[in-house]
Formats: sequence, C-alpha cells, structure tokens
Amino acid sequence: ARAAAGKSQLEALAADTTCSARAVDRLRGGCREMDDQSQSRLAVDFTNCHLAKSGLTTYECTSEMSLADCTKPMVDSAAALAFNAYTHFYTHAESMCFYLQSREFQRSTETLVDQLHASAQGTASQLDSLKKDTESLGSKQRS
Repeated sequence: ARAAAGKSQLEALAADTTCSARAVDRLRGGCREMDDQSQSRLAVDFTNCHLAKSGLTTYECTSEMSLADCTKPMVDSAAALAFNAYTHFYTHAESMCFYLQSREFQRSTETLVDQLHASAQGTASQLDSLKKDTESLGSKQRS
C-alpha cells in the first residue's frame, strides 16, 4: 500500500524517475532510517527534479547548507511556486522513497532470477552431456 501510494505520487509529481532515484540513492540509511532532516532534503531533491524537468529554476542545496538556506530562496520564488512544490514533495517523500526502493529491488530481483535461470540451463546441459558420456562409457565397458 505504501509503495502504491508512492508510485502514484511519484508519477503525478515527477515523471523523471531517474533524477528522483538518484535523490533516493543519496539517502545514507535508506527510507527506513529517514529522519525529518533527510526527508526535508529528499523533498528539496525531488522539487529540483520536478523544476528541472519543467525547465524552471532549481535551487542549490549542499550538505553544508542548512535546510533554511536551501528553502529560503524557494519561498522568494514567483508566487512561492518552488516552496509550494517542496511542501507537497515533503508530505509524500517517504511513500515515494519506498516506491523507488521497491522498484529497484524488483529490477535487481528480475536480473538475479534471469541469471539463475541461465545458470540452471547451463548446468542442465552439462548434466545431460555427462549422462551421455557415462552411458557411452558404460556401453563400451560391457562390450
């Protein structure tokens, strides 16, 4: 349910999921360890992704900057558009984070399953070859 809510929010708010996924990657402890400060910074990253995709001004927010330093210019933007976007992303950051992590887990799981399948096919082929060699050897010993 949490991932589904995050998916709908992410699709509605930031169609550029590559930028958003990079923002989630920057979280040190992942979504489960996200505190208010991390959630706020993630919301700033999501806001910047959304603004960049829309061709609008983005706002610098380095790890050395305070959150107030990051968001103050957003408040001063035209009609506080950027700050409103930030506030919206803040309220949905956790759900979007969980969605992005679950999507990445699904992708990596599919890759691993594909690799496992290919390995199993190779093993089956080798076993078949060994069986034929063993049968051939057995028939030669009987002769």
